[in-house]
Amino acid sequence: MTVLTPSVAPAAAAIAQPVRSGRARTAWTCGGLMLAIAIVVALGLSAVGGVAYQTIPSRERVFTVSLSAVTVDVGSGSVTVTTSSGPDTVVTSSGSRGFTSPSDVERVSGRTLIIQPSCGSTFNNHCDRNYVLQVQPSVSVNIDIGQGNIGVKGLDGPLDLHSGQGDVTVTGGTGALRASSGQGNVSATNLGAQSVYATSDQGNVDLGFVTPPNQVTASSSQGHVTIELPPGPASYQVH
Repeated sequence: MTVLTPSVAPAAAAIAQPVRSGRARTAWTCGGLMLAIAIVVALGLSAVGGVAYQTIPSRERVFTVSLSAVTVDVGSGSVTVTTSSGPDTVVTSSGSRGFTSPSDVERVSGRTLIIQPSCGSTFNNHCDRNYVLQVQPSVSVNIDIGQGNIGVKGLDGPLDLHSGQGDVTVTGGTGALRASSGQGNVSATNLGAQSVYATSDQGNVDLGFVTPPNQVTASSSQGHVTIELPPGPASYQVH
């Protein structure tokens, strides 16, 4: 009696084939589903972006009270400060909004104008607040920006300026200056200040004086430092 077993290999093949086919179908199904989700998310974000992220119209406020100091605290945006042509302080704001409109928190405490805008939501990533201030030349200015540039021109009051990710630029002035940036350049020209402290973690520091200073501290962790002193008989200790 002869026993034939020719069906062993085909049977094994027949059993294994559906397994491979099922895995392939599952992979194609998952891939198609992920692609569909990605397309829907992209279209949704595009639609939301077109509706939510809008430019905020420029707005101007005038403060008639006599001020001695201005403090500005901005998360993202820019601040520019120049001298006023009159006795009043003029504040002009602009920027962009995300899902909600930011609030312009501006109040006077004593003789200090405090500006602290709020974007109102941790998901409001497209919120920027840009300020242009016109102040009296003797006003002291304190500015802190998380992301953005700072520009100050022609002020003789004390300046304390810091940007986490942006450039700090100062032109002119005779008051004490403290300027720093985490990721940006610090530049100050035509200075008549006697005391200057300028530093950058990831940027250059450039200082130019028109009158001899008494003390200058300048440093950079990842950039160059240049200090230009006025000609004349003055001598300096350099460390």
